[in-house]
Amino acid sequence: MLKKLFFTLLSLSICLSIYSKETPPRQKIDVTGLTLGGKNLKISVDELEKNLPLVKTTIFDPYNKNEKTTFEGFYFYDFVKKYAKPEVKTVYVKAIDGYSIETPIETMKAEKMILAIKDQQGYLAVNRMGPTRVIYPIEKMIDKDLLLKIGLHWVWQIKSLEFRK
Repeated sequence: MLKKLFFTLLSLSICLSIYSKETPPRQKIDVTGLTLGGKNLKISVDELEKNLPLVKTTIFDPYNKNEKTTFEGFYFYDFVKKYAKPEVKTVYVKAIDGYSIETPIETMKAEKMILAIKDQQGYLAVNRMGPTRVIYPIEKMIDKDLLLKIGLHWVWQIKSLEFRK
């Protein structure tokens, strides 16, 4: 009886460890325009994690009731350097809901914008503004005036990126 209970608990433990592993979202980002290889790309969060150095930032998320949130992702500028031709000056960012904005590369670099893939709850699924979203790493509370300035580029649920001159 004790042996049977041991093997049942061991099996349950193995199953829980297998199914509790966090996995990246399956959605891929379409990357077009002046890509480094000249071809359209479909890039997964998993691929991004393998190819770019991770960074963390903690902010008061203005789109989540100013809750203090820690995000993990990549500098947007590093993403562009990795996948775009050197002559690219802007990235046209488009969200799942159709919202779009053209973001200058210099702004990405100067503001240290982050392409976030995780928060403290784990990977950003679509129902939590994922699979990727743009974050400004600002340590103070973001007031309405500042949000009007930076909020345009603060895109979530990113569907596609187009590299432009």
